[in-house]
Amino acid sequence: MLQELKEMVHKLKRLNALFVDDERIVLDAMRGVMPTLYNNVYFAQNGYDGLALAIRHKVDMVITDISMPKMSGIEMVRSIQDIYPDVKVIYITGHSFEDFQVIPHENYELLVKPISTKKLFSAIENLL
Repeated sequence: MLQELKEMVHKLKRLNALFVDDERIVLDAMRGVMPTLYNNVYFAQNGYDGLALAIRHKVDMVITDISMPKMSGIEMVRSIQDIYPDVKVIYITGHSFEDFQVIPHENYELLVKPISTKKLFSAIENLL
């Protein structure tokens, strides 16, 4: 188990990640966790800023809230995947899974808030 965790962290350290959420408290919490996993992590508070960061830094993984003002996480991911079709995605939401039965692509995981570190690690591992 410990060896598997070390291998996963080693893989993640080679990736660029983007975390997008309009809730400041969630962003602040992830600022403490994400840099321990990824080589480079970028944070945005809305889809427009997230899209700009994803394009500028060629991210490998996007972790995003679905419902945000200005641009939803789904809209942002569609735009990112037009440029980087292999990007992995973890959607997070405060709603139930049933509210998002149709997500327009593969290579994604869906987590319902609140997000535990264990659930986040599991979702990341499923995408690698």
